[in-house]
Amino acid sequence: MNLEKLMKEKNVDAVLITNMLNVRYFTGFTGTTGVALVAGGKKFFITDFRYVAQGKEQVEKNGYELICENISTLKKVGEILKEFKVEKLGIENQNVTLDQFKLFESNFPSLEYVYLDDNFTKIREIKSEKEIEIIKKSVEIAEKALELTIPKIKIGVKESEIAAELEYQMRKLGASKPSFDLIVASNERSALPHGVASDKKIEEGFLTIDYGCFYKGYASDITRTFYVGNNPSEKHLEIYEIVKQANEK
Repeated sequence: MNLEKLMKEKNVDAVLITNMLNVRYFTGFTGTTGVALVAGGKKFFITDFRYVAQGKEQVEKNGYELICENISTLKKVGEILKEFKVEKLGIENQNVTLDQFKLFESNFPSLEYVYLDDNFTKIREIKSEKEIEIIKKSVEIAEKALELTIPKIKIGVKESEIAAELEYQMRKLGASKPSFDLIVASNERSALPHGVASDKKIEEGFLTIDYGCFYKGYASDITRTFYVGNNPSEKHLEIYEIVKQANEK
């Protein structure tokens, strides 16, 4: 399903895209501020003066008209909605805040709002060959970064130091940032489902690293568990094997 088909299915005159992940997916814009509006068979990207050069480079080639005017984004959206006589507007109800929705209602009181629910996610979940290659590259970067980080993992080193080294290696290999707060959890902390790296020093025992990176807007997510030290007990080996078998099944 593409955006045009979704608009027909939802019977809306226009769609306002506010979530920056969705904005990037549809327009190609990698900045932090802006909205996309599709109305009257035309596509608009509205942002502020800081992104004129970036907008021209990224969104125009994807068929979006760049608008960088010295008025509020909401006011410009309103002008376009009025120009195309929009009566039904599709919005990202799962991402729009209550304050934002109140602003919509106060500025555009005559509009009928149609919730798009998770339809953008459904559009995005079907990946093109190009997207699949980018995801594979994101995974490759993460895997290589861990290989380069492993020699630094030693008893007495802080979890936060390993997290910092891992992030450094991912960025050095081309990642834009981690895909979430890196989890580096040693010994008893390895049992925590989301044990974000702390200042705890690594001790002999299990070490769980849950990490990933963004590459060209696509994320990898990898979990690896190690035993740090030379003498894993029978209990350690038993636990490791149970989890390994569960993972494989």
